[in-house]
Amino acid sequence: MKKIFTLLGGLLLATSLNSKAEEVTVMIMDNSYNQIADSYTTELTKDAAGNWTLADFLESEMPISFKFEKPAAGGSSMMTLTSPSLAYEGSENMPYICDANDNYPTGWIYNYNNNESWVEIQYPYLYLDNWCFNVYGYDLSNPDNEYEYFAYIAVSGSFYTYNAETEDYTAFEKNPWIYIGFYFNEPKEEENPETPADSINVTVNLDENYYYPDYSDYENYSEKPLKSFDANLEIGEDGTYTLKNIFNTDYSISYTIGNFNPNNIALVTFTGNIDEEDYFLTPAGKYMNVTVEDESGETQEVKFLYGTVGKDYSYVEKTTDEEGNVWYDVCLNVSGFVNNSTGLFDMYLAFSYSQKTTTTAVSFVEINENAPVEYYNLQGVKVAEPSNGIFIRRQGSKTTKVAIK
Repeated sequence: MKKIFTLLGGLLLATSLNSKAEEVTVMIMDNSYNQIADSYTTELTKDAAGNWTLADFLESEMPISFKFEKPAAGGSSMMTLTSPSLAYEGSENMPYICDANDNYPTGWIYNYNNNESWVEIQYPYLYLDNWCFNVYGYDLSNPDNEYEYFAYIAVSGSFYTYNAETEDYTAFEKNPWIYIGFYFNEPKEEENPETPADSINVTVNLDENYYYPDYSDYENYSEKPLKSFDANLEIGEDGTYTLKNIFNTDYSISYTIGNFNPNNIALVTFTGNIDEEDYFLTPAGKYMNVTVEDESGETQEVKFLYGTVGKDYSYVEKTTDEEGNVWYDVCLNVSGFVNNSTGLFDMYLAFSYSQKTTTTAVSFVEINENAPVEYYNLQGVKVAEPSNGIFIRRQGSKTTKVAIK
C-alpha cells in the first residue's frame, strides 16, 4: 500500500503536520463500545488556538476539527465542531458535514460485522448529542491509565456495501449508526532539531525505488535497485537544509524540518527551488532532469523531478545510540517522469548523520561565561534586536528563556 499512496501523494500532496501531533488509532464501534469494523490510523494535531484536527475522517481524506473543555477525571466534555462545515438539513442536532465548497465526503470502513468487504458511507452526518459527541477524561495518577482522553463520535449516512470483484454497490435496508473513538494525550512541546554543523558529507542510498511503466496504472510496477551517490548537506542559519550534488549533478534540493512528534518523527517541507506544485527547479528556473543508474549500470533519464511531503513520504527520524550520539535518519521522497512522461520513477533518497546530545538547539557553544549575550527566537534563528516576544538568551554555556517587551 505504501507504493500506491506514494504515487498518489505525488499528485495530491498531503498536509504537513505541525509541532503538536501524534498518531492515533481510530476504532469503529457500536454504541456499546464493541468493535464492528477494522481500525485505521491517522494523525491528530492540536494548534495554538486549541483546535484538535483528526487528519482523516473515516478514510475519506477529509480532516475533521473540534474543540473541547478539559474534562475532569472520570467525567466528560461536549465537543464543538470547528470544521468542516455543517449543513443543517432536517434536525439541527444531526447535521450533514461538508467542506468549504459544499462537497460531502465519502467515508469508508472495512470488514463491517465480519463481512470482509468495504462499506461506503455517503452524505455522513453527526449526532451532536452530549453522550455521543464528547471527550472522556482519565486520571493519569493511576499507573494503568496510559491516555488522558477518549473521543467518541457518532456517525451515520447512506451505507453501501462495495464488492471489489464485481464493482457492485448494495444499499443497506436500514442505515445504521456507527461510532468512532480514539485515545489521545495532550501533545508535548518538542524541541527543534539540533543544527549539527554548517556542512556534512553524506552518502545517499536509494533502497526503495519503484518504476511504473504507466504512471496512471499504480498497480503495475517493478522495484528498481539504484546506485547510491555522495552528496553534501548544508545547513543554513535559518534552518534550511540543502542537499547538494544530487544524482551526481550540480543540482540541489532544499527543505526544512518540522518539530518532532511523540514518535520522534518530523516531517519535511521542500522549499526554495520549487514551484507551487513542488516540482524542483534548476537555478535557471527550468524543470529539473537527472539521470539515474541501477546496479547493473543501466541508466535512465528522469524528467520533471518533484518532491512528495506528508506521512510515509519525506521525513526525519531521530534516535540516540548507546554512546549518546543523536542520529537523524532522513528520507526524501522524489519522483519524476520517464519515457516521454508516460512512465514514472518513485524514489526514496535516504541518508543519516549524527549529533552529540551535548549540543544545543541553536548552535555549538564553547564554555565561556564571559561570552557576549546573544538572542534566538524559538525556531533557533539568531535575532539581533529582540522585542515583543519570548526568546532564548544565551551567554557562554548558559541558555534561558526570557520574555522581552
